[in-house]
Amino acid sequence: MYCRTCGTDNPELNNYCWWDGTVLENEAPSLKFVQSETRFCSGCGHPIEEAGQYCPHCGTALFHYEASAVASLNKETPFKSDERAKFKLQAFSTGFIKKAIIPAVLAFIIMLALSGITAFITRTSYQDLSAILQSDELEDLLGQTDISKHPFIFNYQNTVMSAHAAHPVFSVEGEGSGVASGSIEFAYAFNFWLLLLIPIISTFAAGVFYQRKHGTATVAEKLYPALAIGVFYTVLAVILSLFCRNTYEPVAGAAVKFHLHYAVFGLIVASLIIGCLFSLLGMLFAIDYRHMLKHLAREIPFGAEICEAVRTFAFGLGAVTIISIIVVAVKIHKWLGQLEMEIPHFHFSVGKILYTDILAGSQMGSYVLGLLHFAPLQYKLGTEGQHTVSYSLLGGLKGTEDYGGLTMLLTGAHDFSVWLWIAAIIPIGLLIYAGWRLMKMNGLLSYRSIAVLSLVYSLCLFMLMLVVRFSAEGTYLASYQFSFGLSPLRVFISSYILSFASVLVGRAIYLSI
Repeated sequence: MYCRTCGTDNPELNNYCWWDGTVLENEAPSLKFVQSETRFCSGCGHPIEEAGQYCPHCGTALFHYEASAVASLNKETPFKSDERAKFKLQAFSTGFIKKAIIPAVLAFIIMLALSGITAFITRTSYQDLSAILQSDELEDLLGQTDISKHPFIFNYQNTVMSAHAAHPVFSVEGEGSGVASGSIEFAYAFNFWLLLLIPIISTFAAGVFYQRKHGTATVAEKLYPALAIGVFYTVLAVILSLFCRNTYEPVAGAAVKFHLHYAVFGLIVASLIIGCLFSLLGMLFAIDYRHMLKHLAREIPFGAEICEAVRTFAFGLGAVTIISIIVVAVKIHKWLGQLEMEIPHFHFSVGKILYTDILAGSQMGSYVLGLLHFAPLQYKLGTEGQHTVSYSLLGGLKGTEDYGGLTMLLTGAHDFSVWLWIAAIIPIGLLIYAGWRLMKMNGLLSYRSIAVLSLVYSLCLFMLMLVVRFSAEGTYLASYQFSFGLSPLRVFISSYILSFASVLVGRAIYLSI
């Protein structure tokens, strides 16, 4: 008996699927009413003069039911990966646009609220950090030593833009002597990937709202509404970015001015992708929260492979992130314990440091996940990368000069490589299990299916590395460039090879059992 939701084979006596808990319906007969054509009662033998359903003398029924068995959905053969669904879009209608306006506005409002909460937590979490960074140069440059109160660093608009991968561009105008002399242009690209959860949650809620209010049956019917929600949400985000340009004078009447605006291109791309994709997932979630991704398996080509790739990526990132947060928390608490002994009246509350643990640990987890796919972590400084330090599982540490403390970080932890090799079991094991699970569900896994799974998995990692990579360039007396992170292209290539090989191993294990 095959489950109608996931296709898993179940014993005949099961009432529920052992894999996902779906109710397994047995064959139900279709009953047909049949009127007796005899002229005599089968009970008493009395002749029947008029057509009726019961004998007027003894009450015997003069009809019966004929049962014709109808094959249950659960008895069908499992879905094979080569039996691709026919995916057909319905005709576009302006009704999609009208229905998407309210969900998009709702998503935007939720995003603003979540960004406000995050900005407040960020500001209060770093109020005590100014005690460490107090200096005359900082006060001359920013006009104050409490960086938590600086309008460019921990403010509301920066949280909103960072959540949409909009990179800030700074420019400084100054006269006189010191660091503020002349003109400075500075732009950097860096995001905490955890902040992406703000628009993800917002657009996901918009998808749930749309499905509950308007209801669509198939995935194809949800694509245009999801696209409309994503477009409207992006337009609102772009309009908001126009009000995020700012000019700041540290001291009234001073000769130094800071200017800030955000790169709109990254904002448009991130908002559109997140808005369309996660509003669609929200619609699927509203139908059946337990099997959100499984709706794709039968309705789009290679749906099962796409679902398995996304699930494997999410589980891998989650596992590595949790481990990294624990490691970072231990290190930060140890470092703060030393600071409390060295700096009088210095104290960091557990609640405030928890936010730092989560933010820094999740970011570290993204770098570690890239390393576990055998891509190098690189630090470059200079207009043409003259100074480079890199580290990878296969190549080890390369680079003779220490810039940014990367050499100290990696050489100081003598068992760093050993723990990374052990942690490599996480993505490899999950990919092997993905191959085994697809074989169990479908009974067939072609090379084309493995290629699609590997492609989607590698694209997920590629986009993650784009978000977390730190790069900066600027001009102050001379041009300079800086970058830290993993090359998205190299991560894509290495993860594709690793995922393809691991899924093949999973398939071979299933065939050998």
